[in-house]
Amino acid sequence: MKTFYKILAIAFAAASVFASCSKDNTPYEPGKPAGDKDVYFSAENPSTQVLNLSDTEFIVFIERNNASAAESIPLTAWCDVPGIVTVPASVDFAAGQEVAEIVIKLGEMEPFKEYQMNISIPEEYTQPYKEDAGSPQCGFVFYKEDYKTWKTGLLYDDFWTGETWEAKIEYSEMLGQYRLSDWFVPGVNYVFNWDGDQKFSGAKQNSGIVHSSYGAISAQISAGDTYFDKDENVIYFGFTWTVSAGSFGVYYNVFYID
Repeated sequence: MKTFYKILAIAFAAASVFASCSKDNTPYEPGKPAGDKDVYFSAENPSTQVLNLSDTEFIVFIERNNASAAESIPLTAWCDVPGIVTVPASVDFAAGQEVAEIVIKLGEMEPFKEYQMNISIPEEYTQPYKEDAGSPQCGFVFYKEDYKTWKTGLLYDDFWTGETWEAKIEYSEMLGQYRLSDWFVPGVNYVFNWDGDQKFSGAKQNSGIVHSSYGAISAQISAGDTYFDKDENVIYFGFTWTVSAGSFGVYYNVFYID
């Protein structure tokens, strides 16, 4: 297991509220009062939806605290690219049902392009001042990619944790690039180029590690220190580790291929 108490996840999340501004002179109108329904989006919904190229839909979960009766709750939705998604006009709960799901249908999406959307529950069906496990709004980023597992194995970190854990390297045919997937924290990858022999390269990228004194730590492949041992079936990644104040030097991550 990774030493998670040594590292903090750097959030890659879309804003949960998308607002618009108007310059007209429309008089102020207060929002509708909160009702007693207490309906909200589950905290289990990821803020980023990473989809395969073949995916045509994804699921969003909605919960409620009062499940005594069947009811239909209206929804409103916004997307930065009109027509790219189809969102149901409502979510339906059966009597006794606390958790329901809606299916977001996808239109034609450009691979690796990030899209943003927001779904809201009207105020009269929520309790905005009550501490729940979710929110009356669900904002997220979604995109498609073609990364697939290239190899699994064990990754030893000689820089930060001194530990070894199960890991995988993925490959994108469309981009012609590899990545160390969920490197130190979930959702943080290191993308690199490799010719399959001894030529490696990669830009300076966020590692997901946060130093208690110096802040976020970045890493970049040191081409002269990175190599593939074909006999051992091991990749030695020599990374230069840096913070805003300077460099820690080159330390290794070693990937033992299964």
